[in-house]
Amino acid sequence: MPSLGGVFERRRQRVGGSLGPVTRRTKGALAAKLSAPRISAVHPRPRLLRLIDGARARSLVWIEGPAGSGKTTLAADYIRSRRLNAIWYRFDDRDADPAAFFYYLRRAVSRISPRRRETLPLLTSAYLQAPSVFARNFFEEVYARLKRPAALVLDDFHDLPAGSILLGLLPEVLAAVPDGVTALALSRSAPPPGFAALRARSRLATLGGEELNFRLEEARGLARLRGTRKLSAASLSAIHKRTRGWAAGLVLTLEHARAANTTVGESPRLTREALFHRPSASCCSRPPSCRR
Repeated sequence: MPSLGGVFERRRQRVGGSLGPVTRRTKGALAAKLSAPRISAVHPRPRLLRLIDGARARSLVWIEGPAGSGKTTLAADYIRSRRLNAIWYRFDDRDADPAAFFYYLRRAVSRISPRRRETLPLLTSAYLQAPSVFARNFFEEVYARLKRPAALVLDDFHDLPAGSILLGLLPEVLAAVPDGVTALALSRSAPPPGFAALRARSRLATLGGEELNFRLEEARGLARLRGTRKLSAASLSAIHKRTRGWAAGLVLTLEHARAANTTVGESPRLTREALFHRPSASCCSRPPSCRR
């Protein structure tokens, strides 16, 4: 399979061992890919944090939900509240080439262990005969460099192409997550078929669906956080019922009610399609969380 790493390796050699000229724009893109989102004012949700606590004995916790359900905010709040040393990796179209994935993950590891002189290997043509062996050895070293307690977060997992070889490699390496490390996958879709073995061996825990929706008491806390303390209990209950606890819907409706000083009955009905055409949409804290 010459395309596995050959294209990426030729590109790397052509630019002298990097992905290209380092510019302010590429630095920003890399930071976004390898950094946890900055969260400030977040309404804590102990119910969900405890669910993740209970699932940490498994190899992988899969958090599934549609855009705006608060997956990224939840994971970031979990890392912050549990004081975990974390590698945050966000999938995008660059990961269609698995060699690029290992390159970027190597960069992420170097961020948390800058004093380690030895660098992780790149996936080059020399490893193409046994990519699974390469992946196991690579992740063993990644886990070894994580200071416990730690977390490995794989965000936007749904952006990984369906035919990617990584879908065959990742289940095996994530099944080997050691004690003291929590692996979290954030996705808009269910675990791919390759993860069925982990589920069968009770090594995969899932969190999502109705569990991510805000309960009424959680919505009250969110309303206080968003500065809508004067909103009546009846209005808040109506907002919660209208949005069905969907995080982005709650935030936008509360913001509208606060800005317009209207009652819920006067507020326009917000749909998910309408929300994501609005650049100000945010989920519990900041806009990027809402898009996960």
